[in-house]
Amino acid sequence: MLNDVQSLIEARQIAYQFSGETTPLFSGIDIFLNAEQHALVGRNGIGKSWLASILAQQIFPTEGSVKHFCEVGYLSQGLTPFSGNTADLLGLTKIIRANDRVLAGVGDEADFDAMEGNWDWQFQTESLLAKGELNPNVLNQPFNSLSGGEQTRIRLLALKRQGAGFMILDEPSNHLDRQGRFWLAQWLSAFDGGVLLVTHDTQLLQPVSVVYELSGLGLSRSIGGWETWLESKEQLQLGIQREVDQTRKRLKQALRDKQKDREKTSKRQSQGKQRRENANQAKILLDHALGRSEATLSRIAKQNEERLQRSSSLATEARTKLEIIEPLSIAVATPQAATSPLLYLQDVILPFGSGTPISLTINNGDRIAITGKNGSGKSTLLKVMTGSLVPKQGICRITPSHSLMDQHFSFLDKNQSALHNFQLQSPGWTEDRYRTRLAQLRIRGEEALKPVSYLSGGEQLKVALACLFCGPHAPALLLLDEPDNHLDIESRELLQKALHDYTGAMVLISHDDNFIKNVSNMQALVL
Repeated sequence: MLNDVQSLIEARQIAYQFSGETTPLFSGIDIFLNAEQHALVGRNGIGKSWLASILAQQIFPTEGSVKHFCEVGYLSQGLTPFSGNTADLLGLTKIIRANDRVLAGVGDEADFDAMEGNWDWQFQTESLLAKGELNPNVLNQPFNSLSGGEQTRIRLLALKRQGAGFMILDEPSNHLDRQGRFWLAQWLSAFDGGVLLVTHDTQLLQPVSVVYELSGLGLSRSIGGWETWLESKEQLQLGIQREVDQTRKRLKQALRDKQKDREKTSKRQSQGKQRRENANQAKILLDHALGRSEATLSRIAKQNEERLQRSSSLATEARTKLEIIEPLSIAVATPQAATSPLLYLQDVILPFGSGTPISLTINNGDRIAITGKNGSGKSTLLKVMTGSLVPKQGICRITPSHSLMDQHFSFLDKNQSALHNFQLQSPGWTEDRYRTRLAQLRIRGEEALKPVSYLSGGEQLKVALACLFCGPHAPALLLLDEPDNHLDIESRELLQKALHDYTGAMVLISHDDNFIKNVSNMQALVL
């Protein structure tokens, strides 16, 4: 599986297993990364971030080895706190202090050594920050005081400044607004090294050359880019579906053959008994013939049982493989009846963000997408709509039949089970019916009884969607604050389909234009 060009990172037979677990998270992984754009995709909880950390040599694998052939930069998924200022993170503090001492006439030999090749540090720094579309004033600001988008940009610039020839980026667009995501795509296209993107952002995935997918089947590799991978995944799904159909047919045939053999055995035994009663042959000869017949029937029965078990095992294996890659579907309930307007805002001024008065009326079936830069007040507006924040001025009225879903699924009680949350949020059914609906979303058995906090992000989404859409009814008005953030591709597609099929009114905040487009029929409100 070696590339025909030089690898910058080589990983062989990588496995990772948590302490106390009986099976590894993944095993037998070979991956060779060169100076191209690569993507690593897969379901939430499958181990993408762990694999990325191993490839970046941030953690050690349980088995296998990783080699670097250049400087490798790594950006983790979360916003890791940093106690210093931006200059500290960019590695400029030593140079700035040496420069100040030299200009003050008190510099020593160490200061001049530090300034060697860095006399134009100010010009270089301004140029670097300009490439990140950042104001030079951020240099002396405490890093933790900056927005999530600014922190992400500065961390990426720091990797470039440190001379990284390959970058491993875990969900780099999570904290970027629409403009920031566009900047990131442009910045990556201008980078002359290699990149491994762990992301669900389809805008970032478009230019990649190689797509790796981590699944329960292992690590697959697709050359040719994102669209080629989508086509190959569809072909794989069709192939496994044919395998499921064939094994199902074989299993049915094996069951029919077993039943036929039972009937033959019963008939022969009945005929043998009748001949024994009517025959004049010696008893010893009849017993010998009966023994041979029974041995033959027993051998045939054993062969059929082995064939049946083999067919059953193959059918189960094929269904398991299909479930790993087959997209989920969801049945969306009818919204509750509610009188329009469902939401009424008149001259509302937000307590934070934009100071412009907002007036808005939402009736049954209206679908609004709120867009705007980070800090413009989008999330604040949703909180004002639901009454959790009081506006500076203006009138706000909302229907009781509404639900708010954010990227953290905060309306769920994370200490309670999926089943309990479903029953609480959407009452009116028997426990068996709730369990059936959860099972349709692959939350079965003990999974349905675990605290929600124990579930992966994708599984928590399924619980949230079950509570909102899969019960006796759906809310008349749905408010969504970046619900697509942090989701894997399968979960995002599931959410898109649920929102597409939902017939109630909706207010959606998202930085992903493709997501908004796929939800469909959205009118824009720009803050």
